[in-house]
Amino acid sequence: MISRIIAPVAAIGFFATLACHVGLWFGIDLTNGYWTVLFVGIFLVWFPTVLTMRKLGPAMQRMDGWKIALQGAPDWMRYLLYAVFAYGIGNFLLGFFGVFSTQGDNFWRIGSSHAMIFYAAAWGVATATNAREDQDIDWKCERGHEMSPTAKYCEECGAPARKGRIAAGADA
Repeated sequence: MISRIIAPVAAIGFFATLACHVGLWFGIDLTNGYWTVLFVGIFLVWFPTVLTMRKLGPAMQRMDGWKIALQGAPDWMRYLLYAVFAYGIGNFLLGFFGVFSTQGDNFWRIGSSHAMIFYAAAWGVATATNAREDQDIDWKCERGHEMSPTAKYCEECGAPARKGRIAAGADA
């Protein structure tokens, strides 16, 4: 499955972006001006992540959609993603409200915090997908049709959900 490739690539992208971001705090541009490489990398991991998340369907429109998408991933990964998301938004707001300039390297400071969000999300979703596959957990009906994680009965044939699957909203 593609998530076996996405997880390590997204982890590398996350840590590389994190290192470059922290470098900017100290006025050091670790990319040597090649920020676009890190931003192009987002597309390599994000498009497959979106396709993976499409399988979750309406479950992603719920308030706990990310919790469902990350079922199977370790708890620390979910907390990491939430922390990175909060930091990225906070960093953007600090720049937006003029706490720091958004010119020069500070432009990349804002951009790299957003890049970390995408890499962390791709890493988390891929890791969760891998864990569910390893544990033979899926969201299918008894006849094998794909189902939304929140559905109790198959929308295609009406059969009940397979037993032993992760219930929507339950902690993994």
